[in-house]
Amino acid sequence: MNAENEWKHTFKDLPQYKISDGKRTKIAYSVEELSVEGFTSEVSGDAEKGFTITNTENPPATTEVPVEKVWKAADGSELDAEWTVPAKVQLVKTVDGKSRPVGDPVELNADNAWQHTFTNLPVTETVDGKKLDVTYSVEEVAVSGFKSEVSGDAENGFIITNTQIPPVSEVSVEKVWKAADGSELDAEWTVPAKVQLVKTVDGKSTPVGDPVELNADNGWKHTFKGLPKTKTVDGTQIEVQYSVEELSMDGFTSTVTGNAKDGFTITNTQIPPPTPEPTPEPTPEPTPETTPTPTPPAPEEPQLPLPRTGVEIGAAVALALALIGTGVVLVRRKRRSWSARGLLAVGRTRMVCTGLSTLRAMMLPKVRSAK
Repeated sequence: MNAENEWKHTFKDLPQYKISDGKRTKIAYSVEELSVEGFTSEVSGDAEKGFTITNTENPPATTEVPVEKVWKAADGSELDAEWTVPAKVQLVKTVDGKSRPVGDPVELNADNAWQHTFTNLPVTETVDGKKLDVTYSVEEVAVSGFKSEVSGDAENGFIITNTQIPPVSEVSVEKVWKAADGSELDAEWTVPAKVQLVKTVDGKSTPVGDPVELNADNGWKHTFKGLPKTKTVDGTQIEVQYSVEELSMDGFTSTVTGNAKDGFTITNTQIPPPTPEPTPEPTPEPTPETTPTPTPPAPEEPQLPLPRTGVEIGAAVALALALIGTGVVLVRRKRRSWSARGLLAVGRTRMVCTGLSTLRAMMLPKVRSAK
């Protein structure tokens, strides 16, 4: 029986009796269906009214598909639990090359240990009277910040590995030029400058890449892009801090303000040239002291010879007059600088007086003896 005969048939011209050993026996008729794979057969009715064979499809063989989620940090290490998030997984079946979802997605989370088993899954499906194998797979609903990779198979189970896509940020930097007095520096005094990006993780700072040049062509600005916000250290996600440093510039001081979120500003202030020291006034050279030129004695007028007894007195008087004259000359020459050399003049005057006293002492006995 088939669809063409509308699944019906009538057996005709069937004898009602059978003679056996001279006896006539009524024949009873029934029907049986040959085994139909995948179905159970049930016959109802009788020969007089007809039979009905009901074929009921057997429940198909089933299978189970387990799935497990694994979390990885960007460097391949195990991701710290605080960064994991609940994720949904969709079971997909494929029959005759056509795939479609099975039921609703299921959630994997810390409460179910990131595991789930899909059960009672038919291994076959009838399509246009043909029984076809069903294959199963899983897909994860996208998890922001992670890439998903599925490994395994339906028989042994699937593993969905979520690897963190490092969250990234941008850090901008701008340079400002100032003259020594704080006003805007004239462009002719500016020069290209290099800026180094620095990252700090767990208290340790390291440079990131090579320095970049800021110049008039790029408007003295630059943006560092694609900078990871976190780094895994011993299985723990640690936030990365960013800063900038300017390579030394001759003739300028460098001041960095701002932060990684809002951007940094590097202000270069011109160092004023050193103030020249005042030229000291020339020290006047001391005027050398002039040695007094002795006054030549006046020529003596010829005198009449004196008595011999007075020779010694005359000689003494002449010596005294010479000493007095010399003292007077010295006193006159030194009077001009008396205020500066008063002590010296006094000393010389005393010397003259002392000489006179000495002379007096020498002359007095001789005069007395002459008398």
